[in-house]
Amino acid sequence: MEDLLERLKNLERANRRMKGGVLAIFLAVAALFLMGQAKTASQEVRAQKFTLVDPQGLARAVLLTTPKGDVLLSLNDKEKSREARLVLGTGADGLPFIALRDKEEKLRVMIGFQTGMPRAAFYSPDGRERAWMSVEKDGSPLIGLRDREGRPRSLLTVGSDDTPRLSLAGKDGKPRFVIGGTSEQYGFAFFDPNGKVRAQLETKSDGAPSLVFADREEKVFWHAP
Repeated sequence: MEDLLERLKNLERANRRMKGGVLAIFLAVAALFLMGQAKTASQEVRAQKFTLVDPQGLARAVLLTTPKGDVLLSLNDKEKSREARLVLGTGADGLPFIALRDKEEKLRVMIGFQTGMPRAAFYSPDGRERAWMSVEKDGSPLIGLRDREGRPRSLLTVGSDDTPRLSLAGKDGKPRFVIGGTSEQYGFAFFDPNGKVRAQLETKSDGAPSLVFADREEKVFWHAP
């Protein structure tokens, strides 16, 4: 995601230089069009950048390639034509991405790939990632929630064994509560600040319940049955 953010920054800088070049681009395209009248209909028009303007001359869409090999299509704000509100792109690595900005020019949604895996990230107005959805290398789907400081606090997944699992973490990132199971039993567990299991309630494969309490060393001191 960091590479995608850098691409957006580069695109934003390019758009700020766009307005003064709209007329030149228009004349260049017009010249290509006139020269092409004498050629066959299959003739191509090639360029590194195309700009679409509205009746007022404001740039509303830009299609371009970057020196790094990215291909970007940006749709710009009506009032702030230099700012991209929606960006569709394909990086030099061949992986596509989509970025959405709000009226305050803040990145709010990023959809793309991270380490080759699909990922969608959602950002707060202050630019912090607050939630994400992804598919891990083993095929497991994952939904994560972060606090205002960007720390993961809640994770929901379905593991490679096809069992669901929900985990809640403290501010230090250590798990405090987990609910889930295996193919044969389900239950939930409570953890202390050191990440030690202190209490656990589960149902066995035969449906029988079990309650366990443990000390700071995770040694069981009471259980039922």
